[in-house]
Amino acid sequence: MGLNSKQILQAYSKRWIIENGIKDLSHSFNLDQVPGTRPHHVNVHFFMVGLCRVIYQMTQKDSGDLMVNSDGTYKTLSTMRDKIINPCSGKFQITEDTIEINLLSKFSAKMTDCLRQLFNTANEQARDGLEILGGYKLNFRLLPPYGEERRNINIKVPLEPPKKFQEKAEMS
Repeated sequence: MGLNSKQILQAYSKRWIIENGIKDLSHSFNLDQVPGTRPHHVNVHFFMVGLCRVIYQMTQKDSGDLMVNSDGTYKTLSTMRDKIINPCSGKFQITEDTIEINLLSKFSAKMTDCLRQLFNTANEQARDGLEILGGYKLNFRLLPPYGEERRNINIKVPLEPPKKFQEKAEMS
């Protein structure tokens, strides 16, 4: 029994989700960089990659629109790393019962609101301390968003050669 075109598209769409998932695991979580060939090392690596992916998915649910593409799919960890972590500086401090993470970089108002929502959720969940962190509480802090002076910071503009090069080109 053959499949009609609609059934083929439905089956392929499921395959596409799986293939993109594996690509994301390899690119963002280094699934393909197993540290050794011993079965125990391979199993631990795959377990840790899976655990990190589940934690990232939990974070996606708490992030509001921050991690959602325009087509409704979630952004990969690699994309978010480039958008938030790489351009950011911060201060990490452990007090008596709290781990404080202060982001010292400013973001747009929209990004700041999304991060604040995500961090407020994390702060609330760790209000009584997290066992995985030795009972420490979490406290994320953000600076206020940057102002209008940086609203065009990510807009790409074509570069024009300096005038002296243009003049030389015109003379020849």
